[in-house]
Amino acid sequence: MGLLKKIARILVSLLFAVSLSLLSLTIVLSLLTSYDNSKAIFTSVYAKAIGNQVTPEQIEETYNSLSLYCKERDVVSVPFMNENITINCSEIATTNSTNLIYLVSEKLFDIFYYKSYGCEFIKCLQEINSAEGAMILFSSTAHAFFNNLILIVLLVTALIGAILLLLIETWPERFKSFGLHFLFIGVFFFLMPYLKELVLEKLPPELAVIGDVLDPVFKIISSVLLIFLIVGVILAGIWLLMRFFVKKKQPK
Repeated sequence: MGLLKKIARILVSLLFAVSLSLLSLTIVLSLLTSYDNSKAIFTSVYAKAIGNQVTPEQIEETYNSLSLYCKERDVVSVPFMNENITINCSEIATTNSTNLIYLVSEKLFDIFYYKSYGCEFIKCLQEINSAEGAMILFSSTAHAFFNNLILIVLLVTALIGAILLLLIETWPERFKSFGLHFLFIGVFFFLMPYLKELVLEKLPPELAVIGDVLDPVFKIISSVLLIFLIVGVILAGIWLLMRFFVKKKQPK
């Protein structure tokens, strides 16, 4: 292999590692901002925040008032956090005072998730100046952005991967190289429990509510890393098998 080809292979290999890392990050962000995952994360956060502001007696009183109100109407509107939350009376009829907080939290999340921010995602990020504005990070706007970004990063990664494939001369070396790239990312799967504990230890008391978000967030990150780890193990395994059979066929 000529010197220029070696240099090109090293540079393309580095670019592939970067693009593959960006792909894994983009997939994680897309999953985190999906409706179901974001709802699971923030409904519990909202419910805990509401629970800290009201007493069980107040919740019971509110539930009874809503149930009484629903005898003459199909929907009710509840003012909360500068928003009017609309709840179907059929939903109130199938819940109870204990779960009312979670029902309100789900409705509140829907408002923020589908809220129109009136600007492009990147532009909105640059103009964040409040906690409410930061909710765009877990909105349908963010999810659409990361979904589109996945396609772009995937195409770039595939293109760089194809170039790297051409620069590597043998199939065993190709499987080895691609396997190591995936393993380099996937190996962080084993570090997630320690990283989570470290974040929890460093978390200040006033931000303790963020601890409720960590479990689903780290679960999503771990699932993506596990996929990369499995792909890396498969590719590296194929390389080892090919190497074994090549040695076995060599005359003694």
